[in-house]
Amino acid sequence: MVALLEHSAEGARFVFGPLAKPDVLGKALGPENSVIFAFQSLVPTIIFFAALMAVLYQLGIMQRIVRVVAKLVVRVMETSGAETLSAVGNVFLGMVEAPLMIRPYLEKLTRSELFCVMVCGLSNVAGTVLAVYVGFLHDALPDIAGHLITMSVMSAPAGLLVAKLMIPEDGEPETRGTVELLDERPYHNMMDAFTGGATEGLRIGASVVAMLIAMVALVHFANSALGWPARVHNAHLLAQVETVPGAEQLAAGDAAAVQAALDGAGKPGRAWQPRTFQQAAGWLFRPLAWCLGVPRHDLVPVSQLLGERTVLNEFIAYLDMADMLKKDKDALTERGKILTSYALCAFANFGSVAIMIGGIAAMVPTRRRELAELGIPSLIGGTLAACLTACVVGVLI
Repeated sequence: MVALLEHSAEGARFVFGPLAKPDVLGKALGPENSVIFAFQSLVPTIIFFAALMAVLYQLGIMQRIVRVVAKLVVRVMETSGAETLSAVGNVFLGMVEAPLMIRPYLEKLTRSELFCVMVCGLSNVAGTVLAVYVGFLHDALPDIAGHLITMSVMSAPAGLLVAKLMIPEDGEPETRGTVELLDERPYHNMMDAFTGGATEGLRIGASVVAMLIAMVALVHFANSALGWPARVHNAHLLAQVETVPGAEQLAAGDAAAVQAALDGAGKPGRAWQPRTFQQAAGWLFRPLAWCLGVPRHDLVPVSQLLGERTVLNEFIAYLDMADMLKKDKDALTERGKILTSYALCAFANFGSVAIMIGGIAAMVPTRRRELAELGIPSLIGGTLAACLTACVVGVLI
C-alpha cells in the first residue's frame, strides 16, 4: 500500500512540479508550509487508485476475490448470497458501488437483507479513500496500512453480525446458500478502464476537495458561534485592563492570556474558555470511546474524533487526528492510535447516509421509503460495527 502511494506521488510530481514536492516547498516557504494537501496526497492518490481498481475489475480479478470470500462467509455465517456479496464488495468498493453487484436482487431483498446491505456499506470505506488515510497517518503510525486493510476485511462479518442482531431475518431470502455474482464490466478494454477510472477518480477527488472546504468552514463557523459568549465576556474583562502595556494585543479568545492580564493588574474576574464543536462532540461520544478500551489518557481526543466522524465525516476526523499527532506525537498512546484508526474507518456519518439512500434508491425506486426508514438505524449499526472491530483488536494487542 505504501509503495502504491509512492507511485501516485510520482504522477503528482510530474504534473504539479514543485507544488507536489514537500522538500522544495519547505526550503522556499518554511517547514510549516511544506505540504499542499490537494496536490501532494489527496487528489493524486484517489485518481491513481480509482484507475487501478477499474483495471482490476475489467480483468475480473476483483470479482474472483469477492466471489471466493463471499462463499466462505456464506458457509460460516449462513447469510444469503446477495447480502454477503454486497458486504464483501464493500471491502473494496464504496457504499453505492458495492450494491451494484447485486442490482438484479435489490427489488426482492427482504427487509433484513436490505438493512444488512446498508449497514455493511456504512461500516467500511472505499479502497480509493482508504489509501488517502494511509497517507495521512503513515508518519505517526508506520503500520497504518496493515491496520486499515485488516479493518476493511473485518468490517464485512462485523457489519453482517450487527445488522442481523438489529433486524433478524424473518423471511426467506431468494439467494439463501447461493453466491451468484453479477459480472458487469462497463469498459471495453483495459485502456478504456484505466482512463475511465482515472476520470472517475478526478470527479471523486474534486468532490472530496469541495466537501473538505465546506466542512472545515462549517466547523470554524460552529466554533465561532459556540465561543461567541466567552469572547464577549473576555472582551469586557479586557476593557478593565486596557491601560496595561500589551493588553491591546491580547485576543478575547485566549482565556489564559486574559486571565494573566487580570491577575497582573489586580483586577477581579474570571476569563471564560471559548467552547468548541469538538468539545461538544467529545462529551456526547465519551461513553463510546470508553467502551472501545482506549487508555484514560486518550478518552477526550478519541471521543472528539468519533464525534467528528459521525456528525461530519471520517475524512475530517482522520485529518484532525493526523494534525493532532503532527503537533504532539504523544497526544495519543500507541494503543489509542491503533484503536482510533479502526473505529474511524467507516462511512458512518449523516452525509453518507443521505448519499447511500439516494444511490440505492436510484437503482430500486420502489423501496425509497423503506430505505429512508432504515437510514438512521443503519447509521447506528455502521457505527457499532466499526467500533466492534476496534474492540476485537483491543483484545489482541
